[in-house]
Amino acid sequence: MIKAVIFDLGGVLTSQSGFWPFCHKYSRQFNMTPEELHTIIKKHWKPARIDEISSQEFWEKTSVEIGCDKNFFRKIMVDFQIVGGDTLQIARSLKGRYKLAILSNHIRDWFEEIVEKNKLKEIFDVIVTSYDFGAQKPDKSIYKETIEKLGLKPEECVFIDDKEKNIHPAKELGMKVILFKDVGQLKNELKELGVEF
Repeated sequence: MIKAVIFDLGGVLTSQSGFWPFCHKYSRQFNMTPEELHTIIKKHWKPARIDEISSQEFWEKTSVEIGCDKNFFRKIMVDFQIVGGDTLQIARSLKGRYKLAILSNHIRDWFEEIVEKNKLKEIFDVIVTSYDFGAQKPDKSIYKETIEKLGLKPEECVFIDDKEKNIHPAKELGMKVILFKDVGQLKNELKELGVEF
């Protein structure tokens, strides 16, 4: 019996997954190819999301390499990823019936801004982030941490992510998993697992 639903943030609770859409839209503005912009962002994102460098260092180092103002770069990146929509509505509809969690690879200041702006602590019982835990998906330890914080067994949890590589560890631990594609598919697969809205 399912007792908890665990959501990824980027690409599940937000409008965009990863940095490619952003890079395709803005690379020309920085006189780069999308690939060049993506490489720079990812280079600094990887240490920032496990708190090896601070969020501020991420924005500073990335904007210096791109050759733009740090505050401008932060604003366009944050504004590009919209939180909410139908998936967040699903989470709201499950509130009270199931324990709800977010498990996200993210950087501190951006994630905390998302949580505050969207009042996510009012919806989600547990929030586990790579920067707080010091490890990131697909490392099994961060999934175990989430299950422990929920106080449940793996088989009582459903984990939803839009990246296949992040689904496998959850499945290996005994969790039910859904590879997110769209809202209709998510609803159908949750219903198949016996989750009631």
